[in-house]
Amino acid sequence: MHCHKRFDRFWSRCLRGSPQLPRASVKSIQTNGGSGFNDAFLAEHGYWEERYSQSNGGHFDWLTSSGCTLDNVLPYLRPGAKVLDLGCGTSQFALELCRARPCAQVFCLDYSRAALALMKHLCEEQFGKHGEKKPSLHFVHGNATKMPFKTDMFDVVIDKGTTDSVLKFEDRTQAYLMARKIQNEALRITSRSGVYIQITDEDPELRLDLLRDNTIQDSLDKSSDFSVSYRQISDEEHWQHFMYVLSFNDL
Repeated sequence: MHCHKRFDRFWSRCLRGSPQLPRASVKSIQTNGGSGFNDAFLAEHGYWEERYSQSNGGHFDWLTSSGCTLDNVLPYLRPGAKVLDLGCGTSQFALELCRARPCAQVFCLDYSRAALALMKHLCEEQFGKHGEKKPSLHFVHGNATKMPFKTDMFDVVIDKGTTDSVLKFEDRTQAYLMARKIQNEALRITSRSGVYIQITDEDPELRLDLLRDNTIQDSLDKSSDFSVSYRQISDEEHWQHFMYVLSFNDL
């Protein structure tokens, strides 16, 4: 069984610096024995809905900046690629991608309706100021464990922090199974020539065990037919971030 390491220092720093953190969450950070914080709420739908409902309306990027994410993802994009930002939140990545690759078809999926409403507003605001052409950007409400997309639909699927969030469930078995379901769904909707990318703060010693475990497979059996590569993409304030790329093996 995958043993997930909690990065309390990192998440505490992110959450303390985030706008209008819900009061219940602040309390859980401050009262967990003084040595860390109870981050299990990061796996709960209610937390994210409340967070984005109380947001001041701006963008917020977890882990790497949207610019860093874009720089590392662009090499995988062909002209007219279909890209999914899986668990988009209010990251600016999708909007920056639309500007960098106007021909790309970009989809933003999240299970928080409040987050999607904010993203729609920010998109209209940013692309409407100077009469810019509206990008091919689609907002989809859905659950990452059962996504409303056709098999082999996307050239690139990007998961930046979504799997990390479900791994915060206090029930470690549930956390592991949820992470595996997300991975299987992401592989299902990724084309045979495409890639599924995870961006995380979890080092290879831990994350590779999860990614390569084939004990749970989807009905198409695609989950056992891929390779994993990875590299470190940033080192901010002594905190490392990694990008894991899952690509299908040649038939």
